[in-house]
Amino acid sequence: MTGKKPVVERATSEVRRRIIDGQYAHGDFLREEPLVKQLGVSRHTLRTALDRLVAEGFLVRDANKGVRVPVGNAAAIFDLQRARIALEIEATWGLTSTALTGACEVPIAELRALEALGGNAVAHATVCGQIHCAMVRSSRSPRLIRAHALLSNELLVAKIPLLACGPVGCGDAGSHASLVSLEGKNLARALREHLERERNAILLLRSH
Repeated sequence: MTGKKPVVERATSEVRRRIIDGQYAHGDFLREEPLVKQLGVSRHTLRTALDRLVAEGFLVRDANKGVRVPVGNAAAIFDLQRARIALEIEATWGLTSTALTGACEVPIAELRALEALGGNAVAHATVCGQIHCAMVRSSRSPRLIRAHALLSNELLVAKIPLLACGPVGCGDAGSHASLVSLEGKNLARALREHLERERNAILLLRSH
């Protein structure tokens, strides 16, 4: 592995990329020995990287077994999305549409570019998540930002097996631009409807 990033960051980024790309199935344990060889890092470095991914919600740790990719069952997805709805409404309450539009301008533009190029569903879902994270960051609340990042990562991992079917109802650039043009009660209502549509699309796909 080469580059200017510290070796732990490079290892973390590579394993995270593999998870998002679906190279590991839900429930798969990540074995240290092959990863150490593949990444060209020490066991200490790898364990630090895996600890970071556990903290981010991309992996879970089972006592005496190691770390594995979370299993995203329907109940977990429902609970994650319900918590996400409440958190996003709380984080954006009182923010102006000007602040939200400015915060989300770059990821919305990126989503438009992806749509024009016919970008893959994983990239689409990732950028949609970045838009919502940008909305929450506008709250400037460290606790809300951390909690939302964890929820978003867990939900993305849960959705990965479904993304072969498409973007899974997370909306296009236009719907997100309309969303951030609102504020107050109108934003809260639209945000709830937007995220409930995504949740229902995920659960419908899982039932097939």
